[in-house]
Amino acid sequence: MCGSLSGYKSWKDIHDLYSLSIASELLKEVDPQPAAVVRPTDQRPFIRMAGGKRGLDLGTWGFPPPEGRSNPIINARCETVDVLPTFAKAFEKHRCVIPVTGYYEWKKEIDGSRTPWRFSLDGPANNGGAVSQRIAARNRMFEGEGGSLFVLAGIFMVNRKTGQRDFAIVTTEPSEIAAEIHDRMPVILTDSMMDLWLTPYTAPQALKRMCRPYEGGNLVAQPVSKTLHQPPKDVDENQMSLGV
Repeated sequence: MCGSLSGYKSWKDIHDLYSLSIASELLKEVDPQPAAVVRPTDQRPFIRMAGGKRGLDLGTWGFPPPEGRSNPIINARCETVDVLPTFAKAFEKHRCVIPVTGYYEWKKEIDGSRTPWRFSLDGPANNGGAVSQRIAARNRMFEGEGGSLFVLAGIFMVNRKTGQRDFAIVTTEPSEIAAEIHDRMPVILTDSMMDLWLTPYTAPQALKRMCRPYEGGNLVAQPVSKTLHQPPKDVDENQMSLGV
């Protein structure tokens, strides 16, 4: 499960980094700010196809909860995302990617306490493959204190009650590093995988093959201060690397 994210970049940084041609007017109206901790029901920028072009939109993290429940559905398991009624249509027609600078998992310690760990990428997502000098240089421009931007596989829907978009993050089995902390991890996509994920006509089998543990050698796990997850959630950049 991925229960909180790190989004310490502005929507304008995201727009420039990924050379997006359009941006939703909602982003300009709401102007979501960079945040050290992003929680379910927060509004965050995400990338989707619009009019045949990649564009930046604004969505709320979490699908509406089923009847009788109060918590939104924030994750979709890759093993069943194409068959469960809650996700199947979105997986087929409304795929997106969520730009982040990291995500958090909580590790249960021997004494019963839980420690938050932040997963981030030390450089651009490569999944074990080569990264072009152009992509590497582009990412270095946007690293800063908050770390490199990378994208998580997601799906979105139009909320019938609000008329706005809600998104969920697709999860998979953990990589060797992630398995030490949790039994699931979000699907991390490289640049080329992102293009295939967003393309409307990519075959379902190809999409499912992308839903695999991230094995790039640049995945970093680091314990962080529990105060990061206490109000206020927007903290100074120099708090991003506090150890416990």
